Amino acid sequence: MMKKTILITGGSGLIGLRLVSHYLSNNYKVVCTVSSLKSKSKLEKDFYSFIQEKVFFIFVFDFNKKEFSEKLIEELVVNNITPYALINNARNIENLDVNNEFISEVNWLKEFNIAVIASYKIVIGLIEMKKSQLKRVINISSIYGVVAVNSSMKTNKGKLTPMHYGVCKAALIHLTKELTAKYGKKLTFNSVSFG
Repeated sequence: MMKKTILITGGSGLIGLRLVSHYLSNNYKVVCTVSSLKSKSKLEKDFYSFIQEKVFFIFVFDFNKKEFSEKLIEELVVNNITPYALINNARNIENLDVNNEFISEVNWLKEFNIAVIASYKIVIGLIEMKKSQLKRVINISSIYGVVAVNSSMKTNKGKLTPMHYGVCKAALIHLTKELTAKYGKKLTFNSVSFG
């Protein structure tokens, strides 16, 4: 029986690593994206045997670059990979590193691009892919996409989670609803808010 393929964006982060490990351990073929060669090298060491078995693939993409989604789809086609499920989990902690209360327009745009636009573009690319097998999409959101940040809750660096993080995660939740309204007869969409 052919293994189902899961595409996970942000495969080297805290949640991404757990997702990659879980699905590989449960007999899935896993494709993940990372944003740097350093992250790719670490994953290659940690999951060497799965790479040798050709059930784990790692692609490096910067989601802030133009046409990244087209290049991702090209890589999938070249490697004859047709994902059954997509887990949108990518993020960049650097976008959240704000030294004062003012959040720059650049950080707003980068965070929105990764959380919402990149997720949308990958979904559409997979839907339009020749011989698409996409059936499930899971968007990883956050409790802060549902409720505002509680000022008594600090991150591990002793700072509040910045406002643009929660706003972008709320937008991702709404994107999930919009995609369900448009494609829900063919695909299942879910958003998961950890917190």
